[in-house]
Amino acid sequence: MNHLSNSQLDISVNCVSKGTLDSKVQDRNTVDTLLSYQESLHKEKSRVNYLANGDINSAFFHALLKRRRVNNALLPRSSSTTPDLSIVVQFIPSLVTDKENISLTKIPSAEENKSTNFSFNVASAPRPDGFTGVFYQHYWDIFGLEFVTAVQDFFFSLSKLFSNLNLNFIFLIPKVTNAISVDQYRPIVVGNFLFKVVTKIIASHLSDMAARIISLNQFGFVKGRQIQDCIAIASDCINALDKHCYEGNIAIKIDIRKAFDTMN
Repeated sequence: MNHLSNSQLDISVNCVSKGTLDSKVQDRNTVDTLLSYQESLHKEKSRVNYLANGDINSAFFHALLKRRRVNNALLPRSSSTTPDLSIVVQFIPSLVTDKENISLTKIPSAEENKSTNFSFNVASAPRPDGFTGVFYQHYWDIFGLEFVTAVQDFFFSLSKLFSNLNLNFIFLIPKVTNAISVDQYRPIVVGNFLFKVVTKIIASHLSDMAARIISLNQFGFVKGRQIQDCIAIASDCINALDKHCYEGNIAIKIDIRKAFDTMN
């Protein structure tokens, strides 16, 4: 730019020659090219798809770029802490009533223990302790009282279970014929019968309110919902993606095998 200004000054003072005019034209073309690059740069930064006619709009693009930076900025928010939990709790909706909470934490009666015991399949695999459900069902008159006491002790002891009762067998079930790698096996955990009774009692206490406290997006293992509905919803979503819309569509496929083929 300075070189072009000097050329113009030289022409106005000294005599004009062909070489001087050619140099001025070349300098002018160079300046126009650089201004075009600068204009494109401002256009890209401001993400504007239009130009005002006959003007490089430097101030215009600079203003839009500055405004965009302000809109995208993460500004700090003032905050404070409070030891009063009631202020926080009032913003959280209550999904479980006091009556339901009592039902969740109640000690299972002898009748509930027996009905849960007899609800299991008698042909189930033996547990790590060597006993199956049919043993306790057949000899309930002998071991029933001790069994009920053991289950109730779990609820009395604030949900603490003896370590020897929380032992499990792990079986690897092949998912394909001639499986050769670990990911081709599905781990199945077989726990003690008493542990299974405890978990089923807890699940039965939750069953009446599970549909209310679990998100509507969760279909599996919730009473009144079918996991097959997820397949229908996914199919409808894919069909909806096959339509033109503003800024296009995107679908993400997630491999959830590990969510079901792992153990904690």
